[in-house]
Amino acid sequence: MEDMRREEHLEKSDSIAEKNQKLEATVARHKNVMAAIMAANEELLLFNAVPVGISITNAKGQLIRANKTVLELLGYTIQEMSQIDLFDIYVDAKERVALVEKLEKTGSVRGFETDLKRKDGQIVRVMIHCDTITLNGEKVLLTSIQDITKFKADQETREEAESQRYALFNNAPVGITVTDFSGGVIANNIAIYELLGYTAEEFKKLSAVDFYFDKEERQQLLDETLKNHIVRDFETSFLRKDGKPIAVLLNTDLIDFGDQHGVLLTSIRDISNIKHIEEELVKERDFTNAILDTAALLILVFDQDGKITKANKAFEKITGYTFLEIRGKVFWEALSAEPDAARERIQQLLQGIHPGINESFWVTKSGAKRLISWTITVLLDKAAAVEYVVVTGVDITERRQAEDELLAVNIKLKSWVGQLEEKAKDITLLGEMGGYLQGCNSVGEACTIGAQYISQICPLSSGAIYLINSSRDLAEAYETWGSETAAQKLFPPMNCWAVRRGKMNLIDEDHPGPVCAHITGPKNGRYLCLPMAAKGEIIGVLHLNHTNLSSAEDQLPNSPCGDHKTTVLSAAAETIALALSNIMLQETLRQQSIRDILTGLFNRRYMEESLTRELHRAEREHASVGVLMFDIDHFKDFNDVYGHDGGDAMLHELGSFLLKNTRGEDIVCRYGGEEFIAVFPNATLENASKRAEDLRLKIKELVVYHLDKPLRKCTISIGVASFPEHGHTSDEIIKAADNALYRAKNEGRDRVALATR
Repeated sequence: MEDMRREEHLEKSDSIAEKNQKLEATVARHKNVMAAIMAANEELLLFNAVPVGISITNAKGQLIRANKTVLELLGYTIQEMSQIDLFDIYVDAKERVALVEKLEKTGSVRGFETDLKRKDGQIVRVMIHCDTITLNGEKVLLTSIQDITKFKADQETREEAESQRYALFNNAPVGITVTDFSGGVIANNIAIYELLGYTAEEFKKLSAVDFYFDKEERQQLLDETLKNHIVRDFETSFLRKDGKPIAVLLNTDLIDFGDQHGVLLTSIRDISNIKHIEEELVKERDFTNAILDTAALLILVFDQDGKITKANKAFEKITGYTFLEIRGKVFWEALSAEPDAARERIQQLLQGIHPGINESFWVTKSGAKRLISWTITVLLDKAAAVEYVVVTGVDITERRQAEDELLAVNIKLKSWVGQLEEKAKDITLLGEMGGYLQGCNSVGEACTIGAQYISQICPLSSGAIYLINSSRDLAEAYETWGSETAAQKLFPPMNCWAVRRGKMNLIDEDHPGPVCAHITGPKNGRYLCLPMAAKGEIIGVLHLNHTNLSSAEDQLPNSPCGDHKTTVLSAAAETIALALSNIMLQETLRQQSIRDILTGLFNRRYMEESLTRELHRAEREHASVGVLMFDIDHFKDFNDVYGHDGGDAMLHELGSFLLKNTRGEDIVCRYGGEEFIAVFPNATLENASKRAEDLRLKIKELVVYHLDKPLRKCTISIGVASFPEHGHTSDEIIKAADNALYRAKNEGRDRVALATR
């Protein structure tokens, strides 16, 4: 046994000795390699000067040598690099394995990209070239490492910029094309498809020449582009696929695109809406000019610097200047005989001191002085600052000359002075009335102001301001003064001769004629009817009557039927009519903004705002709000049978029915298509349900005529919800009512369903 142990011990000793010999041989070889490397010091200086990182490792990945660039790139010293495994500097060790495997197969690796970890933990992107070489009889790996972090970042930035440029080109809100001069389309963006109405496939078959409504304009654009290399704001018309011409604005540049030189880059903007707005503005301007030019009063407009911007025909007639001759000139320098005083008045106006009516001498084109009585109003900008000054006036030169002459004659002529004073008073009242009318917000206010001033202009008169209703079958007295026994308060418009003839109807001893049928006073009275017309349409009648005038009163300057009075009253009627027309137009626009045109009911937006308001009020007052959602059963079948005109007739009559059969505080709206919503303030769920059933039964009996034939009767399905049982917000309550309506339809239609809790 001891012999066996001794033999085993000897074998182990021999093995250890053999290993020691091998280790000593390996150390010797390593020393020889290091000695050879150190002997090549001069070559290592060049090795360190290379700007690319270079390292030499053995097959196991242990560093033999690295130049300065590698050390700086990775942040290690040569001693630290010698003690680490190169696998540890790879962010993904698998990439190191892949590099080695590829190297074993091919003996050389080029352009291998990977991420390395610096000593400080920072990641750098590098490109590696690797070769197997023999150094001192031993195979080693020679690796070059180039930092491409910035290059990759720059490359990504360029790619992102290119992507952004492409997105900008393709998603631009205007059409963009790149074409050659023969019309071939080289490139285009998506917007051009929608602009012209083509699909992408259809567009490929088109030439740029096909876009133009007038082909000669295409050639004109090409000629200008060739001449100037750039064209801006070129207006023309394109043809859409459906044959509809559209106005467009083109901008072109000569560019190089890809390998093609001198091609046409064109941006195409649809300006159809702009052109339409321009046309409407021109119409509005022409209409305004027509009103100004037909006005009997002188009208002049200038800005806050006094420069004239507008003048009417009456101004041209009085001053002798045409508007073109006077435009842009300073008001007081060009016209006033006393420019300093006129400038002071205007400056007071701009400072908020309104001087009222002014009288001053204006110098005409011929050099003559004309005395002008003028009033001023201002137009403010959004900041409430004066933007324009509007002057209205009359030439009172002759009148003032007459006044001067009257002062020189005997007392007999004093009555003439009284007449002139009365005229001046009437003009003042007329001007004041016009100023107040401009500030009126309702028809009632305007009629009240008009009646007050007419009663001052003709203090011995009685009368009324009548307005004709929208159906034009009734004229109603909106405001009266004096005795109310001489004329009816309501009458058909055709009962008035002023309406029939479109001009003043004066009846008295000196003006015999047919008495209007609406006059109920004595036949020997004096009656004056003036049509109130605006924009070519008679909207009412200004009526005055004088049934109790004594002979002495009949001779007074304010006699109601003198030429001056009728002129002033005609101007008053025109002024009142214009103010009423503007107020009615504003009211119409307001109604259109909250009403559905077809049914006359409120629109969805108004209902949603009102419902939210009612819910807040109900919450404060601990009240209820009932909401009905309903629609016409089988309305599509109804349209299929009678056509959309028949369907519109049904919707219109249903809207009229709902307006007549709901309370004034109820909010009934057309929610969309044949769907409606009704909001009943202060209505409980039970009350709302009863009202829903009542509406359902009545609508079931509703008879609608279309083309003089009765349509088949319709039924409705109704869903009922209420606040606060079914929600606290408008969305929740409408959703509950909608679900109830859905259930009513599923249960057979023509019924009322209550929302569930």
